[in-house]
Amino acid sequence: MPEEKKEKRVVRKTRPSEKKKEFLIAPEKEEITWRAAEYEYTEKTLTWFIVVGIVVLVIAITSLLSHNFFFAIFALLACGVIFLFARRRPDVLDFSVGERGVFAGEKLSLSFDEIEHFSIYSHQGHLDELILKKRSIVNPLVRIPLDSQTGEKVRVFLKGKMEEVEFQESLIDIISDRLGF
Repeated sequence: MPEEKKEKRVVRKTRPSEKKKEFLIAPEKEEITWRAAEYEYTEKTLTWFIVVGIVVLVIAITSLLSHNFFFAIFALLACGVIFLFARRRPDVLDFSVGERGVFAGEKLSLSFDEIEHFSIYSHQGHLDELILKKRSIVNPLVRIPLDSQTGEKVRVFLKGKMEEVEFQESLIDIISDRLGF
């Protein structure tokens, strides 16, 4: 028979001669919140899917002719994954930057100790991005979309917490942008 745990409660009775003390809680510093799509979605046309399919098919056939069967299978599987991600629509998330860190809905929660530096990246024809460099080897960059007005507020807030570094696009960034990812 399991024992029941009894909670002990300590109640402090105040005497009539004691004055009731009120403690004021200092309000938290500013928290910047906004709502945006998880990433900027680009509609892919049937032509896009056909071109990618042909390129992958050529790679797979070339791999088979050179007796590299595993790479041919890998290329076909990668094509399937690319097609799945190309059709996926982004979720709309609530983002926030405040004293506790950076949050993206329930998908991401970063404290300032986990972030090395940040950048606000603007590229014409697209939303601005808050780019966070995590202190991690695996997937070190986090990109969060935001508009230019929110970007300035976030920049001012984060400059008090960490260093701002100018973001340089990599070759992969340029290629994925051209492909619509």
